[in-house]
Amino acid sequence: MEQTITGRLIQQIEKLSAAQLQPLFPKIKEAFLDFLAASYAARQELAVQKVQAVLDTPGNAPLIGQKESCSAEKSALFNGYQGHYLDYDDTSGTVRGHVSAVLLPVLLALTSEKNVSGKRFLAAYGVGEEIMARLGKCIGRTHYEKGFHNTATLGILAGALAGAWLWQLEPRQMTSALGLAATQSSGMRLQFGTETKPLQVGLAAEKAVEAVHLSAAGIQSHPAILDGPLGYFSLYGDGSQNVSPILCQEWGKNWDLLENGLWLKQETFCSGAMHTRDAVEQIRAKNDFSAETIEGVEIIFPPGGDAALVQRTPKTGEEGRFSAEYVAAIGLLGEPYTHELFASKPIPVRFRKLIQRTVRSHDGSVKPHPEAQPKGRFTIVKVHLKDGNCMESRVDVPKGAPGNPLTEEEQQRKLLMCCGERTAAGFLETVGNLENLDSMEPLLQLL
Repeated sequence: MEQTITGRLIQQIEKLSAAQLQPLFPKIKEAFLDFLAASYAARQELAVQKVQAVLDTPGNAPLIGQKESCSAEKSALFNGYQGHYLDYDDTSGTVRGHVSAVLLPVLLALTSEKNVSGKRFLAAYGVGEEIMARLGKCIGRTHYEKGFHNTATLGILAGALAGAWLWQLEPRQMTSALGLAATQSSGMRLQFGTETKPLQVGLAAEKAVEAVHLSAAGIQSHPAILDGPLGYFSLYGDGSQNVSPILCQEWGKNWDLLENGLWLKQETFCSGAMHTRDAVEQIRAKNDFSAETIEGVEIIFPPGGDAALVQRTPKTGEEGRFSAEYVAAIGLLGEPYTHELFASKPIPVRFRKLIQRTVRSHDGSVKPHPEAQPKGRFTIVKVHLKDGNCMESRVDVPKGAPGNPLTEEEQQRKLLMCCGERTAAGFLETVGNLENLDSMEPLLQLL
């Protein structure tokens, strides 16, 4: 087994200790609190209630913010769905997807079944984030650009391995968990802007928990699921990366969570539109104009840089979460990015009129900034006025990206706004002290 890529990866993960991952704990706590904020913000959404209505499996795993519990698998499905429903949760440029929305539901579900310390829980998240980041580096660009949803397709593998590590399964069981997850890896970008997009995340979390359960029970899988012409990377990847050194070397030296970090959001839309938001805000701050004076708007990306923004003429606010044109229209009209504007309701006429005068293009001749986040990305917005003037702004590192992060005050404001003062205070205290807890029970009770 040790001679395969799969085997070498399992060997590296199995020997990790919680102490090695302790430098990541502050960042993990930030991600955890941000995920709780995103979850609470969505807990009364109609679609979330629809999913909750079909959960009839008894158990002790929490449904975040719902004062109910169910089986571990369905808890992971629900918490993944709710936490990702508004697209308000963290993202990773390395993964090209969302991390906490898969990992935390998996780990919370498994923690409800087997007592673990807060320190091991935090460390398990660190294991999962590193795995997911390395998978993101290995899979190649075309995986996402062909239409796969990385959060789901990679998240299920990372979730299963993080869960197996949390439960301290043996290497052969970890290998089976990975294989069981890989064979269920799925998710389509075509679903962006629908209620199924977050469901793909919930399903990935559910199946990751199931993979841990099955492997712990002794169900076997192929011992080299990542390797060879029929392995995971041959099927899902583009062969552009030498995956062995990326997956299997330098574990414990350079952590993705510290080197590249996570994006935290202030609004409920795709991180791919955050550059657009900032560019429009810069234009408004420097110029005086109204919607009636705008002749047209240009939004320019590098080739493939807008792959997540699948909606050019969205009909609803839900679709608008994945539309640079809609995000630009809101900002150019000087309106705040409220949750209401991204609900599953028809987009108001005032925004649709400006969207109709907006065009999107790609320019491969523009040199990316060396510090751009994600690497190689930028957004240029040009606003052409009827008097012939043109206002322009370019953004390479938007607010909320690791290179331009939310302040601690901004993060806590989001938590307070979404959860309320009392609940937010409870989360801050308990999550802040998590590594000192012998049991996760106090947190599970809060959830």
